[in-house]
Amino acid sequence: MPASSPSYTRPPVTEVALAVYFSPSLNLRTAQLGKLWDRWRDRFPRTEDQPPLPPIPLESFAQPLPAFSFQFSGIFPGPRVWFLSETGDRVIQIQPDRLVLNWRHTTEEETYPRYETLLPVFTKAARDLVAFLSEEGLSPPTIVQAEVTYVNPIPIDALGDSRDLARLTTLWSGALSDEFLPTPEDVRLSIRYRIPDPSSGDPIGRLYVEGTPTFHQGLDSVKANEVFMLQLFARGKPLGEGLEGALAFLDVGHDWVVRGFTSLTTKRMHEEWGLEE
Repeated sequence: MPASSPSYTRPPVTEVALAVYFSPSLNLRTAQLGKLWDRWRDRFPRTEDQPPLPPIPLESFAQPLPAFSFQFSGIFPGPRVWFLSETGDRVIQIQPDRLVLNWRHTTEEETYPRYETLLPVFTKAARDLVAFLSEEGLSPPTIVQAEVTYVNPIPIDALGDSRDLARLTTLWSGALSDEFLPTPEDVRLSIRYRIPDPSSGDPIGRLYVEGTPTFHQGLDSVKANEVFMLQLFARGKPLGEGLEGALAFLDVGHDWVVRGFTSLTTKRMHEEWGLEE
């Protein structure tokens, strides 16, 4: 991670996900997932079955992306299993086409453990999976894409009585050319940026920014509070072969997420979140 990557003492992040995607999908049966759990049971003693997540298309740069796309497949995505830590703050998710590590803010006392802490946990889980597949006589996974995601619920109260989004993001001024339109009921963001290869400059992925007003259940509240949910995720191809190439992209993607978050948000909010010099 570049030394210039920004850091905050009180970041608004409540969830982080690191993921790699496989193609072809892993040929894992439910019984084998139980055996795989034995490798993680001491750190992830709880399990949950979840519906499979839909396929994610590969980032492509041959032609402009369509505004909307649909992907149909005759192959069922297969089971998705969560392996959870005792407190539920860390979750390993696995289904045939991906491996994911999530950190979730579950207690007031807990602070974001930082990317540098989560990455080794994810790396070990990925190496454990590779070793397990070899022991089971299955083909090693082919990683075709990697992804890092940060989820930031910003309380609407932080935008003041006027709910002025310009307090949060540098992209919004709210200025109009005349006085016809009233204050908007809400504002949503959907932006994407190409991520270049640090060596060649060729595009290797994209940074996506999604901002949506919604309701979020806070840890210190019995009811959901209104927030502006600002989510950034970087997705792209590995920078080299195998797991090491995927990890190299995660480093680049993390840097783009954090630096992109800083570029898109205001200095006023940086002070509130404790931007470190």
